[in-house]
Amino acid sequence: LDFCIVTLIKVFQTDRKVHISVGVDSSDAAAHNLATYAGDVVMQYMSDNYPGRIPEMYIEGGFNAGKRVSVLHTLLGKGHSIVADCVISREVVERVLHTTPYRLQRFQKMHSRSNEFTGGISCTAHVADGLAAFFIAAGSDPACVAES
Repeated sequence: LDFCIVTLIKVFQTDRKVHISVGVDSSDAAAHNLATYAGDVVMQYMSDNYPGRIPEMYIEGGFNAGKRVSVLHTLLGKGHSIVADCVISREVVERVLHTTPYRLQRFQKMHSRSNEFTGGISCTAHVADGLAAFFIAAGSDPACVAES
């Protein structure tokens, strides 16, 4: 692996299947292809060194829940995490968003309760356009927005 460093290998078992999750540090790259390559290297190593025959191996078995919200991502995280906080004045909320901070808070509470009631996994605002703009401005791949 010339362009990334394997930083983590996690093993999960579901029924008689074993899922191996390979974490990589690829510096500034999104590294989806590098993670796939790392998985291929692990599969080749297992095939060459396991004393017996492994009947089925897949480079991607759906366990990573790529580009989908999942409990796994909620519990273990995925990729980089950025937390930002800011204070928006009442005047800006009223002038730009045409509402009040109180109504925003009430909406968030109602939305969160509705999400819990329907069995939702996460309760975040739809921020794909803002994230895409941020990714593009930062020189990152906007295709990764779906996972962020």
